[in-house]
Formats: sequence, structure tokens, C-alpha cells
Amino acid sequence: MRVRGRIAALVLGLTPAPLLVDCSAAVCGDGVVDGPEVCDDGNLDPYDGCNELCTHTGAVVWTYVEASPVDGYIGAHGLTVADDGAVFVAGEVSLEGELDRDDRDNRDVLLRKLSSTGEREWPIPMTDERLDAGDRALDVAVGDDGAAVVVGEFDGTLRGYTADGAEAWVTTVLGTDGSGSQAGQAIAALPDGSFAVVVDVPPLLRVDRDGRIIGEAAGAPEMTREYAYDVTLGADRLYVAGSDDPEDAGLTVWVAAYSMELDALWVTDVGPGYVGAVAYVDDGVLVAGHEEGADAGWLGRLSADDGALRWERGLDQERGQVIRDLAVDHRGDVVAVGEFSRPYMLAWIARLNSDGDELWSETIDIETDGSSSARAVALGPGGRLYLAGLATDAVGYHRLWAQAREP
Repeated sequence: MRVRGRIAALVLGLTPAPLLVDCSAAVCGDGVVDGPEVCDDGNLDPYDGCNELCTHTGAVVWTYVEASPVDGYIGAHGLTVADDGAVFVAGEVSLEGELDRDDRDNRDVLLRKLSSTGEREWPIPMTDERLDAGDRALDVAVGDDGAAVVVGEFDGTLRGYTADGAEAWVTTVLGTDGSGSQAGQAIAALPDGSFAVVVDVPPLLRVDRDGRIIGEAAGAPEMTREYAYDVTLGADRLYVAGSDDPEDAGLTVWVAAYSMELDALWVTDVGPGYVGAVAYVDDGVLVAGHEEGADAGWLGRLSADDGALRWERGLDQERGQVIRDLAVDHRGDVVAVGEFSRPYMLAWIARLNSDGDELWSETIDIETDGSSSARAVALGPGGRLYLAGLATDAVGYHRLWAQAREP
């Protein structure tokens, strides 16, 4: 008979080796990184940087990168996500045959539709009708019928596309002197199927899905502000932000509230410089801005009722941090994107709570030894994060990029 192991040791009168049994197991949420855990912050909050599976929040799902034409330019300015997860990216691209990456007069509107898995669906042709002027799309919205509307600087102010990607209509908003075409700066889809559109003067319009102007902001002279750049939808109001210099005292960021019928309710001056973005959160209005030549930007929160400043926080001065866009999720958390300017330009994304406290953040390096900037962010089905921007490789060639991340 052959006897093995501890039994053999007992039969032979030897002292058996101790039997070691590991009774512990990795438990997510106990604050100890163990076993297969990547992180463990002592809780099971799925949105604070370490989720209920003890893996990092905000993991990249896919990244789409599109190179510019040779010696040309390409970049993203706006982004939106449809109910089915399709992603629409708006920006600008150099015209074929007129390739000069530094010449803004040779560019055209860019619109890309990506599938929920990051594959390009619309091969939108370039349709520049002003060969002596640069065209670009600055923002995009999508209706419940899958049709997209872009705003920007081109042969009109707004351009509509069918659900198949064909150009459907162009609407021009004339300047205050009755000539020219105002630039469309931002657009937001509204619950009734219409769109809120930000232009320079008046700052806010309402447009139906066929491009017809059905409303225009009105208000007392003291409500008048120029150079609006962003718009967001609140519980029952619209909030517009911009930068104006009414008394030649330097640019000032302003925020105004309008009813859904576009009646002006209040306006307030917030801080110096250029506006980055505006967003509605928990009965408050978040606004981001930055001064030209300043070390970094700032983020402030206003009362949604009267525009009173609740708090203001500076961003990372050492790294030159600037916010370019904001989005708010179902919990009231805020997703912010932008770039650091030092030691080189580098895109970043962060999730903040409604008080502006950081839950997690991460830099985004699209091109090795290059630079990158995140210009737009949106939330999609299931709370998934989508962002887009521009990048430059080590040689100086440009890239447009879009990315999907887990919540």
C-alpha cells in the first residue's frame, strides 16, 4: 500500500507540515485591493472612479480617429448622441485640392455619423459654396426622427440633414443690418421636436425641424447681451451663456435665462474672459470660462431662479486647465472635458458632483508625442460617455477623434 502526504507523515511518526488554508477572498468595497480587483475605494458607488466591480470608472469602449487630408486640417467642435446610440460629430475639414493647414479660408463643414460601436456610417461629401471663406460646423443636434441639424459658419446659419444623411435645407439668419449670415454657435433639441439655436444677435432663436424660425428672444434693453456661445435646457427654462464687452472694459462672461416661449427672465455677469460651456444641474446653472492669457479657467454655479452666484472655483493653474464642455447625468453628476496647456496640450475628462468636487479624472493621449484637446461631451443611452476633439501628431498632422466610455 502506498501512503502519501500528511497521512504518510503520521504513519511514519513524523511531524506533519502545517496545513495552510486561505479563508479570505477579495471583497469589493472593503477598501483593500486584493485578488482580481483593479481598485477598491471602500464603497460600491459605480460612478466615483472605482465601480461596484472594483474596476476603474470611465473605461474606454472605443476610439474613432480620422486623419486630415495631407497637409490639411480636421477637427471636431460639437457632438450629440441619438436615442439609439448613434453618435454625430460636427467640425471642419480642409477642402481637397486646397490643402493648407493654416489657411482657415479653405475649410468646409464636417459632419460624421458613427454607429454605437464607433464605425463611420455617413460619408457626407464636402459642399462648400463659399470658396473664398472658411466654413465650419460648431455644434449639432439630432431630432427624434434621426435627422441632424448643424449650426456654424457657412452659406447659412443652420443646415438640416435627413436621417439618411442627405442635405435637406439651409436657413440663414441675417445680421442686424439685414445683410450677411450670422454664425450659429450652439443648438439644443427641445422636447416638442423643435430646436433652440444660439446666434450672435438676438442671442436665442427657436427653429422647427424644417428649419423655419418660429421664435425669437425678446426682453428689456437691460437684458441685451451679444456674442452668445452656448445653450442648455433646464427644468422649464433655457439658459444661454456668452461673452460680451459692452463698456470696453474687457470681455465678461454672462448667463441669461429664458422661458420656453423665449421671454427673457434674468441676465447676470459672472466672471472675466471667454465662456467655455453652460449646463443645468439640480436647480442650478454651471458655467465655465477662462481669461485670455490667464493661467487657467474657472467653474461657477448660479441659482437657476435669479442667477445669483453660489460659488466659483479656479481650475489647475500649474497645468493651465480649461473647460470646453459640460454634460449632466441622471444623478446630477457633471462630466467636464477640456485641455491642459502645460507642459503641452493634453485632453482630459472628469466627473464632478453637483458641488464641483472631483470624483475622478483622466487625461486622454490620442497621439503619442503629440497634443490633444477635448471640445465636446454628451451622454448616451445607459449613461455612457461620449466625447470628441482634435489632436496633432508629433509631425504636426491633424486628427479628429471621438471616444465612447463607460459611465
